[in-house]
Amino acid sequence: MVIYESRERQPRRAEIPTGALRDRLRSLQLLWGRVRRAEETHQVELSRELDTGFTDTVFAWAEGKPLEDVLAESGLPPGDFVRNCKQLLDLLRQIEEVAPPEVAGVAREAQHAINRSVVSYTGL
Repeated sequence: MVIYESRERQPRRAEIPTGALRDRLRSLQLLWGRVRRAEETHQVELSRELDTGFTDTVFAWAEGKPLEDVLAESGLPPGDFVRNCKQLLDLLRQIEEVAPPEVAGVAREAQHAINRSVVSYTGL
């Protein structure tokens, strides 16, 4: 939601696969609103809105679905899919470095789930 940016004029709104993720999205949206108000107050460049368009795709991938199925369901070209996974892996590595141990462990688990098959073939 924080790294993905749709190429479409009308971004695809993904189904959020779990209740826990829906709760986290609501929390992120509230935080994003606070950031946006601060940006406006201080007249700085506005950050873009959260984009949920990759959420269900990467969730399916992390659950172990085959690449062909993930791409067919998402409509993403393979290169865009890999690029977005690589960006997410970079963010997860950064979180792992600065987060408390319990959060770092979750970030590490997410990296292992995402960094497989075609995503793992090339480095960042």
